Amino acid sequence: MQYTLKYEVTKAEIDRVEKEISDLRAALSLSNSKLADREAKIVALEAEVLALKAQLAAQPPPPVNPPPPPPMGSHPRLYTAGGKLYTRNGEEVQLRGIELMILTDVLNVGPVEIAKRCKALGANTISPLFRASSSSAAAVQAWCDAAKAEGLIIGVNADHISGGRAWLCKPEIVAVCNACPHVFLECEVETDEVQDGDDARWIAGVKSLIDDLRAAGHKSIIKVGAPQGGRRVEFPLKSGAQVVNLDPLKQVVFTFQAYWKESTAGSQWYQNCAGVAAGLAGTKQALTKCAQSGLCFIPGFDWEDDIGTTGELALMDHAHSLGLSYQHWALTGDGGLPGNNLIDRFDWTVSLASTTPNGQAIKAKMTANRQFKAL
Repeated sequence: MQYTLKYEVTKAEIDRVEKEISDLRAALSLSNSKLADREAKIVALEAEVLALKAQLAAQPPPPVNPPPPPPMGSHPRLYTAGGKLYTRNGEEVQLRGIELMILTDVLNVGPVEIAKRCKALGANTISPLFRASSSSAAAVQAWCDAAKAEGLIIGVNADHISGGRAWLCKPEIVAVCNACPHVFLECEVETDEVQDGDDARWIAGVKSLIDDLRAAGHKSIIKVGAPQGGRRVEFPLKSGAQVVNLDPLKQVVFTFQAYWKESTAGSQWYQNCAGVAAGLAGTKQALTKCAQSGLCFIPGFDWEDDIGTTGELALMDHAHSLGLSYQHWALTGDGGLPGNNLIDRFDWTVSLASTTPNGQAIKAKMTANRQFKAL
């Protein structure tokens, strides 16, 4: 016998299925609506990104901040490193110096006005040669303060004081110099005479100066000169590195008086000794050797000397091209060689109105690319 199973479909069952279909369609419609909203938001965000990128591309690049200066105290004063000269903040500086005698007229005008006038003549450095009448610690302090007020570095020079080394080693002078961050020391720039080739004796002489100044407590840079009127540059060129290593602070700079003959006529004594060409070309070669020596040199320039004219303006140009410091002799008061005076020596007021023709020419050179750094 065969049985057939019958399933009876009711309307309620059909309604249930249709409702389920309706619910699914409603859910799908809601999902599609949310998807469309999200796609629209994505399109809007992408458009905003493109607009922001366009604005960014149109903006100038952000400024590059300079590296921070070294911590104060790591170099509390002017210092030398790698043949260069730096302020205590680590800024390299090349000196445009004016040396000046503190004669009666300069003494009467006073350090404040003299510093202003030297600055007006092109200096960023002054080097007063102290005398018995201006040798107190208060006088040195006044010159240092006047220089700093004008943004000038100062070379405290003892070469016009009898027993200059002993004066420079006085505790009160040491204290003033050590307290000033813009000081270097000058003493016996024309070193003791030595025989040709006697480098050991020259080294011993300048070591004695360094030893005495350091033993007295000086922390500032010491400027070391050369023999035979300061003109024999081959001595510091050959042995300067040894001298630096003899200083416990390694703070030594060098100089020579580039008072060499401009003309190629006649004797070329200093050029011959230095192994360079005759005349002005040889003096330039000597300056180049200084710049390439790895030592810090601050040569001395003048307009004329016993050898005649030196070609000072051309030497200044060459020093500028080498990044080399220098100092000019002198502000005023050179009676034997008046061509060196920036201000007429007969003007007792030391007025800028009395700037000499040579002084005007030197001023134009010294102000070229002159630097003032925070002291």
